[in-house]
Amino acid sequence: MNIDKTRLAGKVAIVTGAASGIGAASARRLAAEGAHVLLTDIQDEVGFDLAAELDSLDGGQASFLHCNVADEAHVADAVRTAVERWGRLDIMHNNAGFGGVSGPIESTTADGWASTMDVLLTSVFYGTKYATPAMRDGGGGSIINTASVCGLQAGIGSHVYTVAKHGVVGLTRSTA
Repeated sequence: MNIDKTRLAGKVAIVTGAASGIGAASARRLAAEGAHVLLTDIQDEVGFDLAAELDSLDGGQASFLHCNVADEAHVADAVRTAVERWGRLDIMHNNAGFGGVSGPIESTTADGWASTMDVLLTSVFYGTKYATPAMRDGGGGSIINTASVCGLQAGIGSHVYTVAKHGVVGLTRSTA
């Protein structure tokens, strides 16, 4: 597959959960196509290493910011950091996630429910909430929210994961 190294030249992206998995692949592709990318994650060492690797590519720039997406102030700071560093925000990839609490619904604790929903769904709300005005000020942009097949069909993942991913699909449709 050919990569156009100038396709996203001058564009600014934030990727949450960027230190591994889908987030790392997204950050790599955005940087390869010339975007400035702010990688955010709680995995600091891996995140800093990946940002350094991507920053060495021709065209784009990359940096890493520790960000716990379950903390609204962290997500707001990520958006503020990207805009202060590069003057705009064009792409917000709300991607951070984990398996979360699992098991029968009757043994799911309120804390397990809340912590899973905070990372998988509330973080997408925060990312959308803070990216929207920054993108509006810059003339537009794209918000990309990672869900899963569990957002469309129950019975595949745990109860809480499935509910959260259904929420991501609903929030994405609603805000679009």
